[in-house]
Amino acid sequence: MVRLSYNENFGIVVTEALGRGVPVLTTKGTPWSELETRNCGWWVENSEEGLMDGLNQVLKTDPKTLSLMGERGKALVLDKYTWEDNVKNTLELYNWLINNGKKPSFVA
Repeated sequence: MVRLSYNENFGIVVTEALGRGVPVLTTKGTPWSELETRNCGWWVENSEEGLMDGLNQVLKTDPKTLSLMGERGKALVLDKYTWEDNVKNTLELYNWLINNGKKPSFVA
């Protein structure tokens, strides 16, 4: 039996894998569309069929391409998910909430 994520939060395991240069396969029940837009993994339909299709894509991907995807994943983590980025975003959020500052772009 396959258990799918229907509504997951950030999921630190994804950034950990990307940071180590490992392409990621996850479902669209997670907030990781960047895997596709940054070409560093697979973001598949949230179904057993979607997961199977994704696994087949992974298995058919040649090692050189996987390595390049891994490098793009590392770059994504460095671009957006460092401690410094988190501190900056947290301060921006608090400024907005407490001081009626500008609404951060990452707030929906």
